[in-house]
Amino acid sequence: MDSEGYRNLFFPYAAQRLKNLHGNLAHYTSVDTAIKIIQNEEIWLTHPKDTNDLEEINHAQKILKQIFEGEWGARFLNVLNAAHQGLGDQLLAEKIIKYLQLDWLEINHPSTVFITCFTEHVDDEERFGRLSMWRAYGGSENVALCFNLRPFKEEIGLEGIYSSPILYAEYPEFLYHFVKLVLRLENNLSQLKDLSRDDVYAHADSIILYAIICTKHPCFREEQEWRVLNLGHNTNYIIDENSAKVPIKRLLLSSALPDKDHPIRIGKILDKIIVGPSENKGTIIRELERTLMDCGLDKAIQVKDSEIPFRSNK
Repeated sequence: MDSEGYRNLFFPYAAQRLKNLHGNLAHYTSVDTAIKIIQNEEIWLTHPKDTNDLEEINHAQKILKQIFEGEWGARFLNVLNAAHQGLGDQLLAEKIIKYLQLDWLEINHPSTVFITCFTEHVDDEERFGRLSMWRAYGGSENVALCFNLRPFKEEIGLEGIYSSPILYAEYPEFLYHFVKLVLRLENNLSQLKDLSRDDVYAHADSIILYAIICTKHPCFREEQEWRVLNLGHNTNYIIDENSAKVPIKRLLLSSALPDKDHPIRIGKILDKIIVGPSENKGTIIRELERTLMDCGLDKAIQVKDSEIPFRSNK
């Protein structure tokens, strides 16, 4: 089974969202961080504990706890048991019970999962960016790094690196998508039996893990967020402004697509940079253009003004 087949079978919501994607996925950040991303051709992934979304993970855990106390959680485990004897029971004992503990991230910090976030641009956002994102991320001098869809549709091409859309849902909508998933698995039981036990276990584990990391309250729906996740254990550390040791993962964008003979540089996946509203917009644009020129990327990547008027707080 190829990657698209696995996605359609185990992650039907993500598969449909991916098919409907168009335009760019944007990473909002400060101009200083953007310059480092360009120069080093890498993005840092952080542990969910060190983001502003920890309560959202608790939101998803509470929903899943309800699911596994009811009929459809049982049917999910039963179809896994039917595919490979005792597989669902094994997954429940070894993974699901742990994932549903509200202090799961604290217990497993830092070696569980790392994330970085993008937002789906539509219509005029391809020109202006999204006002709420300008206000929320990157401070007073922020930019949107607008990536094309190739690395997302080709699943990045690196072992342990995956992309997933956020599902904005409370219990009823989450249950709707979970029921569709279980029915799909039940209707394709013969396919599950043809896959190895380890393969089915790993994908079923990812279903639950992704659901926890990639479900948020519907009030955040306008963010239209996608996440890139790393499930490995090789961790780097930085020292933050409070002198605390913070775990990160480095995602090398120069190897974001598999091509050993002709490595894909950031210029092949980063289409443009939108500069947000700022009183120093002209300086920021010139600084970014100089950085791109120094890196030999000035012909590959555009720098654009968001055209949103700067509103001073003075």
